[in-house]
Amino acid sequence: MAASMVTYEEARKLTLAYYVEIRNSLPLPMRDMPRRIVANQSLSVNAIIANIESNTEIGQWLVAEYIDGMGMVVVG
Repeated sequence: MAASMVTYEEARKLTLAYYVEIRNSLPLPMRDMPRRIVANQSLSVNAIIANIESNTEIGQWLVAEYIDGMGMVVVG
């Protein structure tokens, strides 16, 4: 079974949609609570979204991790 191929921009949009859906399911106070540790930084879901939107190194890593976990490959 071949992996689906997506551009980085498509991958970023998919990842962002995933984390926005998570954020929207959380009560407001929990949106700023630590959720993940990435590169020795504790990130809330709001911080995760901000990193993806700003296309930081952490944001790029989060996109790559999500897309890899979905069995997709980023091309071009």
